[in-house]
Amino acid sequence: MKIGYARVSTGDQNLDLQLDALRNAGCEKVFTDTMSGAFLDRPGLEQALAFLRQGDTLVVWRLDRLGRSLGALVSLVTGFKDKGINFVSLTEQLDTTSPTGVLIFNIFASFAQYEREQLIERTQAGLAAARARGRNGGRPGITQQKIDAIKALVAQQIETKEICTILGIGRTSVYKYSKASPAPLTNHDGPGLESVTKHRGKKRMSNYKDLLKQREALEQQIKAARDRELSDAIHQAKSIIEEFGLTADDLFGGKPRRSAAAGTKVAAKFKDPLTGQTWTGRGKPPRWIANEDREKFKI
Repeated sequence: MKIGYARVSTGDQNLDLQLDALRNAGCEKVFTDTMSGAFLDRPGLEQALAFLRQGDTLVVWRLDRLGRSLGALVSLVTGFKDKGINFVSLTEQLDTTSPTGVLIFNIFASFAQYEREQLIERTQAGLAAARARGRNGGRPGITQQKIDAIKALVAQQIETKEICTILGIGRTSVYKYSKASPAPLTNHDGPGLESVTKHRGKKRMSNYKDLLKQREALEQQIKAARDRELSDAIHQAKSIIEEFGLTADDLFGGKPRRSAAAGTKVAAKFKDPLTGQTWTGRGKPPRWIANEDREKFKI
């Protein structure tokens, strides 16, 4: 399948000449751009490259329509070869499906290889010049003073997290420099790094112990409050049982039932003076129970 690509630099220019040439060349689909060829991120070109599949052919009216930079052209054409995509430029009569086009493809690949080797050579020359001036490149390492502090703190069996916090470094540095035996610390201006790190470590350990004590005190307060709540609930339950003659099942589940003595006591309380009927406390209370009795016994 032939895919066409046309480009003009400004909106004043016309795409008709390129579109006619591409259609005459048998292009089934054409992508266009209206912007400078110096830009590599062109929407139309990106859509064309995404649409192309192995065995397809990208057709342009002239080679500079694909790009104005030699490096960009070399990169695109060599990329077509790697993906199995053919390339045709109508004005230059460049067709990679022919032996001459294959030769051009190889020339482009040679240019790309030459550019890569030149880049490597320039990079190596720049690194050598930097090393000659004492710059090795890469990330800056930590000072010897911190390395000695790492070894000393590890020898004192301080946790890795504490060492990172005290010295302001990462775990990787601690693991890297703690393998060798610790070197003695030397005092410079002021109290010295050894005394400073010891002071900071003791202070953090003291704060940690204070937090533990506060946590234990809080847990004890919570336990005491729960014990008081449980004691009050038990006392209230006992009061209800004694007043109404209830059993534990009446309060905490199961079928409600009452002892014989409790039934007699309730029956004596709720007796209709007119009819002589009694209510033992089971089921729905009858209407003849006085309102003051209902409020008193919460019926």
